[in-house]
Amino acid sequence: MTEDRSALTGGEVGDQGITYDACRAEPDPSGVGCLIPGFYPASIVRLSDGTLLTETGQRSGDGGRSWSAPKTLFECEGGPEDGFGNRGILRMPNGELGLYYCGCTLEAALGDASNNWFFRWSSDEGQTWSQPVQMTIPGLTMGLGGVHFTLSSGRICVVTYSQFLTPMELWGGSYGTYRGHRMHTESEGHFPEMEVVRVYYSDDCGRSWKANKSWLMGWRKGAEKWTDSFVEATGCQLRDGSVYLIGRSLIGRMLSTTSRDDGVMFDYAYPTDLMTSDSPGRLIQDPRNGNLIHVWNQISREENRRGFRRCRLSSAVSKDDGNTWEHFKNLYSIRCLAERSYIPPDPVMTPVWGDDEVGELPEDFEMWHYCSAPIVGDEVFIGMCHSVIEIVTNVDGTESAEYKSDVRTRVIPLDWFYEE
Repeated sequence: MTEDRSALTGGEVGDQGITYDACRAEPDPSGVGCLIPGFYPASIVRLSDGTLLTETGQRSGDGGRSWSAPKTLFECEGGPEDGFGNRGILRMPNGELGLYYCGCTLEAALGDASNNWFFRWSSDEGQTWSQPVQMTIPGLTMGLGGVHFTLSSGRICVVTYSQFLTPMELWGGSYGTYRGHRMHTESEGHFPEMEVVRVYYSDDCGRSWKANKSWLMGWRKGAEKWTDSFVEATGCQLRDGSVYLIGRSLIGRMLSTTSRDDGVMFDYAYPTDLMTSDSPGRLIQDPRNGNLIHVWNQISREENRRGFRRCRLSSAVSKDDGNTWEHFKNLYSIRCLAERSYIPPDPVMTPVWGDDEVGELPEDFEMWHYCSAPIVGDEVFIGMCHSVIEIVTNVDGTESAEYKSDVRTRVIPLDWFYEE
């Protein structure tokens, strides 16, 4: 870090040379909202001239229906800001823009490297940016993009996690067949790992950062005490002023935790009633009424074991700060999962994942996962990774099944999440 933290560095996001035709909205096949292929915003801010801006420098001048190509906002030390989705842009309480970023690598997750997160701010709508301020303590810090929120006190919170993995040579997996071709369907859950959450916060609009007290992990207080992995959480401030986080685990349930002191110290993360695979969700707060909306891969334990952990993308609303959930809906689902939009909580909470052999996968096997959900006006921009399986012909003339992946965003009115 440089000593002069207020010094500006190069950067510009003006209109010069920008065309707004890299990504365009089209009707969603469901008939609700629209779909923007090739677009994945972790976060979106509105500039003073009404232009929308993402953390990757993409801009929209028509309310988010067409977007420019990504544009580097500033040159980072050692190269461009790398790491898919591991960044976010926000409007801070003092009116400035803030942007955090990091580079997360598999080597770091394996314990063979370390990394840092940095924060910069701009007082001129992104034309120039400050020098970087280091956010994180030494070691491994990973995270998702767009996982920030601001408290009523003005405190800015960013949710991160640390992941501890065993050597890749020891990893197992789940396997199935697609049109007779054997393929890998799942990795995580088939080898030992531990994941824990950490929240970093700033009370001076990003000029300095502190970590919350100790690691956040899951815990069950029953006769047989049990430690659970807790990872990739997202959060917000509830109506009573407490800070609420909800994240993924291996036990078939989302876990949640609460802080009563503005995110300095959190309780243990306990199981919620939301059934899930070991996949991240995204929590947002309806700005009109403070209700919680959660978008995640809702799945039963039996569906999980069959290899369908990310083949249904659901949403639910909580009107009582995460105590109960209602208005369960499916955004997307493969046909064999489409009949159910609500999975009741299973009392069994041992770790669950795909069977080692899941058998033949359905023809319409498809995954929607790793969502983002920035709100613009009365719409939610649900960015997602999307994967299907295709049969390819190899150079030697043989065929094999491979995943074909892309990113896309579905724009949905907030009111839709409440409709029956």
